[in-house]
Amino acid sequence: MHLRYGIVLAGILALTACAKPTTYAPPVTAAEIKAEQMRQQEAAQSNPFPKIKEPVEVTDAMRERLDSIADKVAPQATHICEEIQTNTPRQPICSFEIELSEEVPGVNAYADGSKVVISSTMMAFAEKDTHLAFVLAHELAHNIMRHPQRNGQNVLAGVLLGSAVDVFAGTGKLGQAGAQVGQLAYSSDFENEADYIGLYILKRAGYPIAEAPEFWAAMSRYNPEGITLSSTHPTFPERYVVMRKTINEINSKEQIGMPMLPEFLPSEQKTAAK
Repeated sequence: MHLRYGIVLAGILALTACAKPTTYAPPVTAAEIKAEQMRQQEAAQSNPFPKIKEPVEVTDAMRERLDSIADKVAPQATHICEEIQTNTPRQPICSFEIELSEEVPGVNAYADGSKVVISSTMMAFAEKDTHLAFVLAHELAHNIMRHPQRNGQNVLAGVLLGSAVDVFAGTGKLGQAGAQVGQLAYSSDFENEADYIGLYILKRAGYPIAEAPEFWAAMSRYNPEGITLSSTHPTFPERYVVMRKTINEINSKEQIGMPMLPEFLPSEQKTAAK
């Protein structure tokens, strides 16, 4: 009996050890998300985005376009990375490589902690420079906040929980499931955090941030499943609504001359993301 309680406690402690977002999250309501969900569903049905034939060959024009956008976005990402470390040490490196790849399938981009990779299909999909700039800013934000490294903590916690449940159940089959649960634990929140910080980067880079949420509206026309399904990422409607709220926050700061920096949770000011 004592063994059973000890194992359950170990599982609870493993979950509470998961890395969490450290920035302020603009509050949204279920009604706001539902209204945007209905709008995106209607648009996806009436005006679907044409599917892009893959593979998409990388061209010189693509490279020049990405370089031009990176020249504006990357320095601002570096500045924000350096400025937020004044009170909250988090990322020892604030300059990241940016690559364009036709080997990455789909409308995709990713950050691995040291670089950002944009797929050639994403380049073809993101027709507006503001949208592509937002994608780049979002991925740079993942690196700034050390999400790839911190999500590894979540996977480890999930594995520990899975192993504890294995002992409890006597099956030896739950470790993999535990790892999956751990990986999903805060991935969705990390995505919202990257959107949040990405908008600050985008603003400082001089792009019209009011256009950025429409990237998710376009994604919903290309991949309607993302309107309602959510696993490691928030739904497109949720991201759209949260970004609109973030834009209001940024515009309010601009009006009263506040520093163009993201807001951090008070309890995390000294210890977040170390």
